[in-house]
Amino acid sequence: MSTWVEQLASIGGPEIGSRESIPVGHPVLLAKDGFVAFESALRVFPSAMLAGWNSEEGWRARYPSIPSDAVCFASDLFGNQFATAPNGVLRIDVESAEVEVFADSLEEWAQILLEDYSVHTGYALAHAWQATERPLKPGERLAPLLPFVLGGEYSTANLSALDEAAVMERFGRFAQSLEELPDGAEVTFDESLYIVRAL
Repeated sequence: MSTWVEQLASIGGPEIGSRESIPVGHPVLLAKDGFVAFESALRVFPSAMLAGWNSEEGWRARYPSIPSDAVCFASDLFGNQFATAPNGVLRIDVESAEVEVFADSLEEWAQILLEDYSVHTGYALAHAWQATERPLKPGERLAPLLPFVLGGEYSTANLSALDEAAVMERFGRFAQSLEELPDGAEVTFDESLYIVRAL
């Protein structure tokens, strides 16, 4: 009987990576070295991308809440990151920078996704947006024009396609500006800079 990880990999698209630098003991990448699934709502990074993507000098510099030993290996439709860590699989919310334990293992992570993929990957919006706009290009995510935490709607009209690196840079600025707000502050959203300011 196949594992949950193997089932997830089997429904994903073609393997992206070359299998030359797969981390030891990483069952997801051992099953398939990078792929997309659920109409590109889930993106599993190829192993060759992990070092650069997780560099502390890149987008992660804006997210001090992410443990230094966490390795981001996948993302959902909106760029929220999944990461392996000593205490399990973490989910990093790119808007709020909140980090939560999503699963105890990669096997449980795959099971949770397969059992409720629309909720945990953004599949329904991925399907709807691509049906009316265009297929997502490799590496693209859908970012809300008005952040969800500010009341932005989970609708295709509130989404635009961006390269994932641009998504992380945009939301890194936003998360930092959110963190710097005083408690209880009323805010205004600067759409051009994609930050919030206290009124």
